[in-house]
Amino acid sequence: MHKLAASLVNTARNLLNVADVLGSSLINETFSRTRVMFKKPLGCGRRMPHFKKTPVPHKYGWRVHYPKDGEYTYKYLRVKELAGRDPETGHRVVRLGRHAVRRNYLWLDYKFTAPPGETIEEKVYSVRHHPFFTCLAALVAHKGHKRWIIASENMKPGDIIKTTNVIPSNPTQVKEGQILPVGAMPPGTLIHNIELYPGQGGVRCKAAGTHAEILRRLGNLIIIKLPNGNEIAIDQRCFACVGKVSNPEHYTVNEAFPQRMWWKGRHPVLGTKRRKDGYLGRKLHPPKPLLVYDIEKKYKLRKPEVINLDRV
Repeated sequence: MHKLAASLVNTARNLLNVADVLGSSLINETFSRTRVMFKKPLGCGRRMPHFKKTPVPHKYGWRVHYPKDGEYTYKYLRVKELAGRDPETGHRVVRLGRHAVRRNYLWLDYKFTAPPGETIEEKVYSVRHHPFFTCLAALVAHKGHKRWIIASENMKPGDIIKTTNVIPSNPTQVKEGQILPVGAMPPGTLIHNIELYPGQGGVRCKAAGTHAEILRRLGNLIIIKLPNGNEIAIDQRCFACVGKVSNPEHYTVNEAFPQRMWWKGRHPVLGTKRRKDGYLGRKLHPPKPLLVYDIEKKYKLRKPEVINLDRV
């Protein structure tokens, strides 16, 4: 009798253990499914989900309608405000974008067209605010051809700009607003709108108030110090403009108040940008090495790979 009672008790205990295991597994499975169902797509913070790509910078703000023939024009161009949407699909990509005040676009010309050994003179007709860039735009003309360029700091209507495509044996004195190869400028000259390769057009130092400095010559290369402190070496035939970029007080304007952000097509945000003050220490980075832009290496063709069929 006692043996029968003990076997019944053991059987009941086993059944209770099995029920507990099954119940816990069902509860865990249900809880995990609930977590998957109500999981936030962006996770903690502002991390991008795995099924989305990182937005491309400077792509979802506005799009310029250039002429269909592709020829340069100094007239105002129509602009379509994208307000944070992809130009191809139309899907909302950037959340903080919105439609800005209607603005017209001025097509800036960064090319330097002066025949070798000649000098071209252009007259400045007007200097005005550019609605899409921080620098000022200057309208210049030569023999009926008008174009918009980046204005230097002290440029005003009525000035004559000379573009010289001559590299003398000894550097000559230059004036603000002149355009000539960097090999023709003395060391210590402040320049902007710099080419990296001959004929490429201005690439560096185009923002308001920025400038670079010519340090020294190294053979046919000119070493230039950029605003961020890095040094680059470019070919002496690369063109640049003498002086600083116009509108140096652009960064003193308060960009944080809501009305200005609405004008420019951005949603107001709390607070302003704060620079690091070094209160908790700062990192000391070693200086970056000299970056050389060699024209021969850029256009150098790779030799075709030759396969010896006898050894195959």
